[in-house]
Amino acid sequence: MLRKFTKQTSAIHFGNSIGSILTVIFLLGFSYSANAQIVPIQNLRWSPDGKSLLFDLNQTTIYSVSATPGSKPIPYLPGQATKNSEASFLPNGSIVFTSDRNSNFDIFSESNKKVTALTTDPLNQKSPSVSHDGKKIVFLQETADESDIYNACVMNANGNDSKRVEITAKNVKSPSWLDNNTILCSIKEAAIPFEICALDITTKKYLKLTDNKFM
Repeated sequence: MLRKFTKQTSAIHFGNSIGSILTVIFLLGFSYSANAQIVPIQNLRWSPDGKSLLFDLNQTTIYSVSATPGSKPIPYLPGQATKNSEASFLPNGSIVFTSDRNSNFDIFSESNKKVTALTTDPLNQKSPSVSHDGKKIVFLQETADESDIYNACVMNANGNDSKRVEITAKNVKSPSWLDNNTILCSIKEAAIPFEICALDITTKKYLKLTDNKFM
């Protein structure tokens, strides 16, 4: 059940989970019954100091909100692109994120409102995740032969030395760091279902952690 709501303008209230995606009620005005909309909230990331939170609404806008109860979220990078999403914090509090501001999707960094492109590739790049030591970023790169099929890449946090992690998997999703040398992700091989795997970025080998017989 969703919580009861007080009359606030532009306040976000967390509700229940629908289809494994967190949902929120975004009150656009004072009238709950007329103006409340259910919109998906995704990619929640705490700041390194634990004082604020970033998240996406509808995979189009990154919002920032203080951890103080009752705080109102504000657009983090408003009006600069059609879609900004998938923000991940660097240790110094700046962020990396996905954006289509250069027509296709690339990985960007932002510090003190200055935005820098970390990738400039005709293939789409998305889903950046920063290693625990803040030195590397894993992200997904669209394969040249098939759209919406992605492989994993690793680069330095400043955008230099981008190199593809060559693995035998055809499709990779949802990368995150287990430690500074190991990536957790979902991997699909041909007709075999997606499996959660631990991928070593040095040996480029991976270990299946699940045995998926249902998807």
